[in-house]
Amino acid sequence: MHRALRILLQLTYSHPDHPRCGECYYQMGECLTALGQRPLAQRAYRQVLRYPECAWYGDALQKVK
Repeated sequence: MHRALRILLQLTYSHPDHPRCGECYYQMGECLTALGQRPLAQRAYRQVLRYPECAWYGDALQKVK
């Protein structure tokens, strides 16, 4: 799980304008939730909202409410 987080974080830093970057943030939120890191997961889900074209946008919006 920690390795996945590192990879996702690297992808978002390396390619912040990539159309699928929002998906990386969403998956980070899922990993962090599974690890019991709810405040960090919320931050990751909020980052998804910067990418309205993301397939997970609606799900992320529900998770930050």
